[in-house]
Amino acid sequence: MLDRENLERQLREQQKQQEEAAKPLRDRLAIVDDLLDDHRGQLARLLDLYLAGSFDKDVLTDRKVRLENTILALERERANLVATLEAQTLSDDDVNALLDHAWSVVQNLARANEDFDERRRIIERFNVWVLLYTEGGQRMVRAWCTIRQEEDMAIEYGRSQPTS
Repeated sequence: MLDRENLERQLREQQKQQEEAAKPLRDRLAIVDDLLDDHRGQLARLLDLYLAGSFDKDVLTDRKVRLENTILALERERANLVATLEAQTLSDDDVNALLDHAWSVVQNLARANEDFDERRRIIERFNVWVLLYTEGGQRMVRAWCTIRQEEDMAIEYGRSQPTS
């Protein structure tokens, strides 16, 4: 956090990795959008046929219900995909907010050296966790924290390494 450029570089790298991991979801979202456009067009053409009196009303009504059900299912899938993508990826606004948040914490670090309550607030703000365990006969420590600015935005960083 003390090196803003390094923090931004790491956040941008994480953002890039998340974008790559989200590619299949974005591809599916594009397919769903195309299907929605297609089905909405079919529904509009069906209405035109009905208004022109070209087909029996019962046949058109059955087709209309099927199209509306399909459109509704696609809209639900689209909403789920969008929500998943938003939850799993860092936007540029998220990165900037995290950088600003980190900078505000850095500015308070000097006070934290002298003020125990400020130190405690910083630790609580980062939701710091440390786990000591044994793996393959070696003592290990896993430390991680969650950077939070708001309840709906959190980034977790963690690392495991042997202890001496």
